[in-house]
Amino acid sequence: MNNISDLEKSIGYKFKNSKYLKIALTHKSYIDEYPELQSNQRYEFFGDAILDFDLTEYLFEKYPDLDEGSLTKIRSSAVNQFYLVKLGRKINIGKYLFLSKAEESTGGREKDSILEDALEALIAALYFDGGLDAVNDFVSKFIYPSIKELSQNPGQKDYKTRLQEYFAKNLKN
Repeated sequence: MNNISDLEKSIGYKFKNSKYLKIALTHKSYIDEYPELQSNQRYEFFGDAILDFDLTEYLFEKYPDLDEGSLTKIRSSAVNQFYLVKLGRKINIGKYLFLSKAEESTGGREKDSILEDALEALIAALYFDGGLDAVNDFVSKFIYPSIKELSQNPGQKDYKTRLQEYFAKNLKN
């Protein structure tokens, strides 16, 4: 576990209340050893919704000529597990997680699901500490740059959408 001020530098945001960041970085396995603490599960839930909202607003304003289906595909591509895990690794969020000894011993700091959840929890922590402006600054820095490519090829990296479209097209009754 490293100093969380390094994570703050990495994301370009200094928390006014570090409690939010600590909760965002606390995996549910850690609670088994320290039951008085709060895990990041509820933050992950909230962060997922805030991220969807932020991206939806951005896409709606930035791409007025795209239809709802294309906007949905772009948003789905930008917030899918592959991309969020990649971003989690880019900011090294795994280094800062509070994990149980058991989770640590099985490589928890590198598990895709843990990194994705921690990133979404981080977004909630940004919201609780600095509001939508803090979330928007983070998303602008780390997610919006990929949107231009995604807008040119909506759904290209979204395997779930591609599978659904394939089956809808090829498995008609």
